[in-house]
Amino acid sequence: IAVTFTKLAASEMKDKLKTALLKEIVNGNDDLKYQYDLVNTCDISTIDSFCSKIVKKYFYKINIISKATLLLQYRLYLVKLCSDKVIFFSKLSEGRK
Repeated sequence: IAVTFTKLAASEMKDKLKTALLKEIVNGNDDLKYQYDLVNTCDISTIDSFCSKIVKKYFYKINIISKATLLLQYRLYLVKLCSDKVIFFSKLSEGRK
């Protein structure tokens, strides 16, 4: 599992992994051929995508009853997360006055 912030970075990470494995294989490390073949099945994604997969898979363990509820709870979480940061930075800038 590898997570990053953008789809482009996730794609680049997968490409770099394949390139590094191929280089080692060319240099004689045949043990890595199997891992090279599995790179396309690796879970290399954005943090949002990874969290979404986990929530969708285990929704029943965290008391989420539907996709609509999931979306609402996710939006509420994001609002709280953003408002906490705004409050923090607001207090931080007040201290600089």
